[in-house]
Amino acid sequence: MNGRRRTFSAFLRLVPLVGAVAGLLGAAVAEAAPSGLPRTAGPDLLRWPPAVAPQLTNTGIWRAPPILVSGSSAYRDGEYLYQDYLFDDNGAKGQFRDYSEPQPTQTAPPQGTYTYPSAPQYRRNVADLVEVRVKPLAEAVAFRVTLNTMTDPALVGVTLALGRPGSATRPYPLGANASGPADVFVTVNGSTAYLTDAAGRTTRTSAISSSVDSARSQLEVRVPRSVWDPGAGRGLVAVGVGLWDRRAQRYLVPQAVRDAEHPDGAAGLAQPTAFFNVAFRREPATCCSSTAWRDQLQAAELAKGNMTPFTREIDFGKLERRVNDESDVQRYGSLNRIFASHFTTGAGQGVDLSVNCDNIPRDCPGQYQGQLQPYNLYVPKASSGPYGLVLLLHAHSANHNQFSESRTQAQLAQRSGTTSVVLTPLARGPDGAYRDAALADVFEAWADVARHYQLDPSLTVVAGYSMGAGGTYQLAQQFPDLFAGAFVEVGANLQPGRAASLRWVPVIQWNAVVDEFVRPDYYLTDARTMFGLGYRYELDLFPIAEHLTLAINDSVTPAADYLGARRVVSDPPPSGVQAGAGVLTGGAIPALPYTRQFQTWGEAPRFVPRDRLDLKLRNIASLAIDLARARLSCKARVRVDSDGPAVIAFVGRRCGSGESRTVSVPAGPSVVTPMSGSAGSVKRRAKPRSRGNHRSRRSSSNRSRRSRSVRRDHGSIRSSA
Repeated sequence: MNGRRRTFSAFLRLVPLVGAVAGLLGAAVAEAAPSGLPRTAGPDLLRWPPAVAPQLTNTGIWRAPPILVSGSSAYRDGEYLYQDYLFDDNGAKGQFRDYSEPQPTQTAPPQGTYTYPSAPQYRRNVADLVEVRVKPLAEAVAFRVTLNTMTDPALVGVTLALGRPGSATRPYPLGANASGPADVFVTVNGSTAYLTDAAGRTTRTSAISSSVDSARSQLEVRVPRSVWDPGAGRGLVAVGVGLWDRRAQRYLVPQAVRDAEHPDGAAGLAQPTAFFNVAFRREPATCCSSTAWRDQLQAAELAKGNMTPFTREIDFGKLERRVNDESDVQRYGSLNRIFASHFTTGAGQGVDLSVNCDNIPRDCPGQYQGQLQPYNLYVPKASSGPYGLVLLLHAHSANHNQFSESRTQAQLAQRSGTTSVVLTPLARGPDGAYRDAALADVFEAWADVARHYQLDPSLTVVAGYSMGAGGTYQLAQQFPDLFAGAFVEVGANLQPGRAASLRWVPVIQWNAVVDEFVRPDYYLTDARTMFGLGYRYELDLFPIAEHLTLAINDSVTPAADYLGARRVVSDPPPSGVQAGAGVLTGGAIPALPYTRQFQTWGEAPRFVPRDRLDLKLRNIASLAIDLARARLSCKARVRVDSDGPAVIAFVGRRCGSGESRTVSVPAGPSVVTPMSGSAGSVKRRAKPRSRGNHRSRRSSSNRSRRSRSVRRDHGSIRSSA
């Protein structure tokens, strides 16, 4: 696709949208497939087969499937696997970061202060460790190290520290500026290998093979048993990754100020280590602290040059006997999972912190541009499924770990009558506003959750804080047949032209009266819009709170209770407008008073049903209308106003021969009828002097507001039927 129809429009298949919006008015519950995903609701990207990332594929002697849970290890099929965190290649904690470079996340910066050289080949990511594997062979022990980004293998050095229980602590070689228990060290730079013995003597050697698979971003190292032989006992292994000085043939040590060839972030460190990333870590997930990139332990220990905590004891007897052991794979609590995206953005790999989505209205690629992407998933211990799903969207300048091990996560997961998993995607960066690449990331992460956990799609709700609150409104309005409810916290983004889509999505909105970013006219307008539509909503106002107060307090029990066990599309009896007040307790702040205004159902307008649908298409190349779900006949008049040529497919009813009929419409106004001609016909019509809201094909007994609006990132469909 190019021109105005481009980039991520591919994943937002519009087949369900028009039909689903109208069909919601008569549906009782959301349709669900056995996989735990809706059969038709939402974009087709939810149901695409999983993507394949080269970094996660096996070749040669390697057979075991990857773990895909960061900080976890396992014995699988005769291999020992460790899965690292993504984008945690931040090195040691110095006095400060280089603030001349844009920061990854302003409200949740990494703990490590290292910054890559400014030369583009580093992609700010070439030392990002993804996975380590160990496998005993007859004459050697094989290691495989997978990196997230590999532009040139000569840019990176990898050191393997190898020993046995009780090995003495020794300095790492070649300027690594670290120490840990080991008998020998093997350092590789591309296909070149160096061996350092117990006496500290380093020699370049061909006895150790080092091969590079650039397509998979993998290094394979085979250490002969004559160099290191753990036998069938236990061996010690540590792995560190840093940048390489090709001229000096040693590690490139960070300095105080970076340039095109030298990293920085070492201010305040007497002897800064060269390692940006190390293996064999289980980083804690602690709410509301400095663990946003899960690099806290790494940063603290590397500041001391201490590799001992990251030295793993591996049972080679288990490997020889091919014993499988998954006991170190994290299964509950706040997990960082990894998935392979169908997309790469920007440069195609690595990180570009110069991207500012606030200044890019369309097609923002995000900062995290490679195929491997992380997300945070909270899995409660109370149940094995099927689970409800809480899609919890992070705020501006934050990331996927914003809510790790928080009360907010736990309370939403255990909202009354349900047990849910709580998903927070990275969304390709801190400022994507859940459009374009960021929105694609949301649905891809959701699909990945469904591959690993049995979901009940009728128990899906969406929530978010600040920018995430705006994303909550956006997704609920754009895909109302996916969500049973929405929780909007210190944000506002209700668009009057799309608000009618929330007929079946009750909303609870929390706002801070002294918020320095979200003005009262924003959220009061949202409430008035919901009230005017007669829809279910609740607006809770916290008079002594500002923008971050509710995040610091970290307690959302009333909102969790409001969402409760609601199921997608419900139809309670109507009632009037009500008011009240309360005090929020149980958080970090002893008591937060708030006022309430809410409505369950208001009086619904009455319309005469007509067999007609009006479409306003903006930046739409093709769409499908499900006639059955839209309650339209094969003779329905479809009035189209498009800003460019488009193709409309009519599905859901057999209108003449074939399961579907398609028709092309030109730019401007036209009228389409599914049965006119072999593939429909188009009649040009003059634009009316004034546009009214045309209603069709719906009895007044359904209490339905029939003006509906569905928009997507690059285009919009506005329909009134």
